[in-house]
Amino acid sequence: MKKPRMLLHICCAPCATHVINVLAREYTVTGCFYNPNIHPPKEYALRLASAERHCRESSLPLIVPEFRPRDWFSFVKGLESEPEGGARCARCFQMRLDETARAAAAL
Repeated sequence: MKKPRMLLHICCAPCATHVINVLAREYTVTGCFYNPNIHPPKEYALRLASAERHCRESSLPLIVPEFRPRDWFSFVKGLESEPEGGARCARCFQMRLDETARAAAAL
């Protein structure tokens, strides 16, 4: 029996490892690394490389939409003083999951 497909937003490799292992039991999982909120770009590159390595080692396909940090800054404009876990985080989650949903629809 063929497993249903699932596109999983990956914020970073350490957070994804256990989730991928659990989901892979029931789904054919593809990862989606879309995180324009990660700064500076050097940090983004390190996290992306880690996600790519983990996905490669897990034989998991990975989609990586374009890194567009300016879009993120525009999306959260006016929320710069929000505390961690505040309204800025909710907007950031929305942005990243909306992009993941667009990628899923394209698949």
